[in-house]
Amino acid sequence: MSHSPNLHSPLENPLLLLLFSLSLSICLPLALSPSHTLTPHTLTHTLCTPHVYCACMFYNVFVDSFLGNDVLLYNVYIDPDLLYTSLSNTHSSDSNRQLTRTHTDVILYCYIPSDRTSSLSMFKFNIVAWNVHGIRSQTKRVKIMDYVSKLKADILLLQETHLLQSEEKCLSDSNYSIIFSSCYNGRQRGVSILVHKRVPFTLNSTVTDSEGRYIIIQATIFNKLYSIANLYAPNNEDPAFFHTVFSHLADLSANSTTIIGGDFNIVLNPSVDRSNSPIHVKQSQSVKVIHDYMKDFGLDDVWRLKNPTKRDYTFFSAVHKTFSRIDFFLLNNSIAHKVTTKIHPIIISDHAPISLSLQTDSIPKPPQTWRLNI
Repeated sequence: MSHSPNLHSPLENPLLLLLFSLSLSICLPLALSPSHTLTPHTLTHTLCTPHVYCACMFYNVFVDSFLGNDVLLYNVYIDPDLLYTSLSNTHSSDSNRQLTRTHTDVILYCYIPSDRTSSLSMFKFNIVAWNVHGIRSQTKRVKIMDYVSKLKADILLLQETHLLQSEEKCLSDSNYSIIFSSCYNGRQRGVSILVHKRVPFTLNSTVTDSEGRYIIIQATIFNKLYSIANLYAPNNEDPAFFHTVFSHLADLSANSTTIIGGDFNIVLNPSVDRSNSPIHVKQSQSVKVIHDYMKDFGLDDVWRLKNPTKRDYTFFSAVHKTFSRIDFFLLNNSIAHKVTTKIHPIIISDHAPISLSLQTDSIPKPPQTWRLNI
């Protein structure tokens, strides 16, 4: 069993605590450099996969390590909001002890072993797209944002906000303070992109539409460059609209990952994407244009890619008495294997929210105040 030396804890004295912390900031990184031989234990935990973790050093662990005893290592459930709320002791004599949030008060240092950094490619961030069919009502807005919080949306793409440009601040709350909008009037259209405060985010450029149909941002998110387009396409045949959107995307950096989400108002494959659809349906010009650009940009309809024959829908037309999947994501097929996507129930709005969870290849860093690159 691990033991603690008979020493007065520096945590009992504010001045000693300050001096102790300063010494740690200098000495401990050296002690835990890549040449250090510490090897983390692997522990299966209900809240995290065995290979996604950091090792956290506590005061008593730090002292034990200098006495030559085994260093205790802890699995951490990596969640941007709850990074330290679920910890499990992996010491052989105390493997079942659950550590609570009160233990985080004595966390002095956190490091990632050099042989484990590649495991953090499993870190994910979530994008949610939702045609909300109006969000001016405070009651409805609260319901929508409450549901979005349950989906853990890091980036939120809203369509049909029905907001004026002067009203976009109503979308700002304690979680989402970065907002980009293209508005039209208070009765129709309108799209917005909201970025959660926990997301490391640097904006490069934006493209907005005066008709309130699309907004495109290019930004560095979790240390990678993304071009993200939020669409609310016309519900009539309009191939020119898609030509315009993809032309803007083509002007952005070729080194960025492209993600397009929203309400396309068309189905890419009527035989499986619309209920009660004839087996043979003539392809519309808009669908042809989208398919052509998907080939040119190397994009996939990621939900259909993962569900080749499944029938699931995002919208019900009361007029036509049909269900259809007109809300979806397109993204680079080179990263499709890193993505999971889901269609959620149709609630609050007449459309279902859809979500995309993307694995990142970089270690998440604490969010900073967003800035604009000039």
